[in-house]
Amino acid sequence: GRLGPLLVRSGQEVTLNTDSQEFPLPSQTYSILDNFKVGVDYDPLDSLTWPTITITDGAFEFSSVVIEPNAKLILVGSNPGRIFSRGQVLHNGVIDLSGDTPPAHASNSGGMQTQNPLDPLATRFGGAGGAGGPGAGAGGQGADRLDSTGATNPLPTTAGGIVFPAGEVAVNDGRPGEGVGGNTPTGGVGGEHYPPTLPRHWELGNPLFGDAEISIVPVDDAPTPHSCGVAMVAGPGSGGAYALAGEVGAPASPFTAVNPGNLSNVPASTPGGDNSSLNLEPPGTTVGLFLVRKLEYVLGHLRGGSGGGGGGTSIYGTKNNNNTDATGCQAANAHLFPFFDHSAAGGGGGGGALQLAAGRRISMGGSIDCSGGNGGSALAPNAPLDVNCTESGASTTTPPDCEKMAAPGGGGSGGAIRLQSVVVTLGGQDDQLDVRGGQGGFGAGGSLGGNGSPGLVRIEHSGFVSGAVDAAIYAPFVAPASSEPGFNAPPGYDSPYTSAAILSLGAWGNPQFRPESFSGSQSCWMKPVGNFFELAFSEDDPAAPDDPTKKSWNMDIRYDTGANGIKLFPYRGLSTDPDFPNMGGLDFEAYLGSTLNHDEASPNAGSFLVVRFQGARATGEPADPCDIDLQVGNEIEAGSLTPWVRSPEDLNQFSPRPNMVRFAVIFEPRLANQGAIQASITGVTNLEIRVQPN
Repeated sequence: GRLGPLLVRSGQEVTLNTDSQEFPLPSQTYSILDNFKVGVDYDPLDSLTWPTITITDGAFEFSSVVIEPNAKLILVGSNPGRIFSRGQVLHNGVIDLSGDTPPAHASNSGGMQTQNPLDPLATRFGGAGGAGGPGAGAGGQGADRLDSTGATNPLPTTAGGIVFPAGEVAVNDGRPGEGVGGNTPTGGVGGEHYPPTLPRHWELGNPLFGDAEISIVPVDDAPTPHSCGVAMVAGPGSGGAYALAGEVGAPASPFTAVNPGNLSNVPASTPGGDNSSLNLEPPGTTVGLFLVRKLEYVLGHLRGGSGGGGGGTSIYGTKNNNNTDATGCQAANAHLFPFFDHSAAGGGGGGGALQLAAGRRISMGGSIDCSGGNGGSALAPNAPLDVNCTESGASTTTPPDCEKMAAPGGGGSGGAIRLQSVVVTLGGQDDQLDVRGGQGGFGAGGSLGGNGSPGLVRIEHSGFVSGAVDAAIYAPFVAPASSEPGFNAPPGYDSPYTSAAILSLGAWGNPQFRPESFSGSQSCWMKPVGNFFELAFSEDDPAAPDDPTKKSWNMDIRYDTGANGIKLFPYRGLSTDPDFPNMGGLDFEAYLGSTLNHDEASPNAGSFLVVRFQGARATGEPADPCDIDLQVGNEIEAGSLTPWVRSPEDLNQFSPRPNMVRFAVIFEPRLANQGAIQASITGVTNLEIRVQPN
């Protein structure tokens, strides 16, 4: 809980960056637990010098988390999000780690005719893929327009083609989406360009004509009852994989190829993202030390989803200027004019990854959104050719109008959610834990990008009974459900229990890794009864350094002596009891140290337990000393909340001086280990602070 409480009020939107986030937040009270010393590391009278903490690994440790209704907490960055609460999590708003959906993509802005009023190069690159959520893969970029550099004229200029600037390289297949966690081969596959050999000359009989096919298309601006043109669509991007494989990208064209009639107007479907490299256990697996479905961060398994693939390059809508009724679009001297080539839309980003752990309970009436982003679409999906692709830009007054024909991108997969607490309570709305994959985009000819796979959910709590029993409680709040409209749940999705393909359940065990291994307790505020102006905190008596009764504050260590059972020994000062452990003449405080283990890398650098104190000036008698509003300031004097300090006597240095105080005790056994003495400590009790009210 070293970052203090996190409170997101109704109407607020707070963003945490998992790569670099400074605390306290602008909206947060100063309540940081640290190892800094008052008057040495900062000036107690100048709050601008007070220490800050910058989190760079996505692990946010709060004393409590409250997200009110109509409040939003957004997590961004490349690291998975990990939120730890020493106390409780009360979440009734939205926690958003969703993948992004790229904007609809303009695919063509005409050729390099001098009359073209638009910038023909503005659309040369495919649309960017959507960004992934925290710890997730981004969507793949869409394919670029055809670079007609070196092509036989008139294709690059008068026919409507473009030439890329020197040094730029056109990529005509859609780029694959980044995989689960951003670095696995699970992303959606990029759509292929189509036709397989793109034209380098405009005449059907020329060897450089490529594999273009002519089709009969509806009447547009042609003087004949029908028009002839290219209706070949590129491959759409497919969906990203995670719990399941991503869905295929499905190309579609409403027309039939007639000249020369060698190829279909649609390529093969684009294969979906493949999740086999993740080595996921079968649904319902409970035995195994390193189960991927447990989403354990230290094993590299807490990962966001994968991105969808980008669409491929096409020449959909290109005209044949030698069309006649008599030939039925099969004239031997067909020419491609005007020529339209299309860049494509990008794939959706994968949903992010979140671990949410609370020492006391998780109570959720709100939602966690780790859904994948939708694939990018054309400006006007399935736009009819009878009102589009009629102008090439060879006019000073009429701009090109074939910009709505992009091949679509695939959807990003859903991400990962791991909940851990003594008690985990869901309810209040459907789809609270959303790991749905994004929908594929919509594109030229009615093509569809592939949908992204769902992600994974893991719930651990102390009352775990079995997968089947617990799934009956939690599965109704997990999305997608097998009954969800539009979701084609594969066979076995609900075997061996409801939503088992994405939902894993288990008991919350003893945390073994930092920062999960920290535990602690925080007191309520303590204020002497009466209208005292301030508190003068006592100081240690330097003449009696070993006398526990001469300390400014103290507490008792519960110590297991073995044969004589549990005894209470002073934390500060020495005891004459023969069972008092031999620590080389040191008391517990000196022997154990008082260094919070954060940012301490070497063995024995930190301390098994530390105690910190905080002061504030109440404006009256607190109605509830365990629930004082520190943020609004209507229960405490503005500017009176101090940092957490090592000793109550440090609070004498602040102005205004506090008239109430509280303490926190933090345990962490994983870094520093004082052997048998540490192992014999079972807890602390009877903490007292000596003050003189004024």
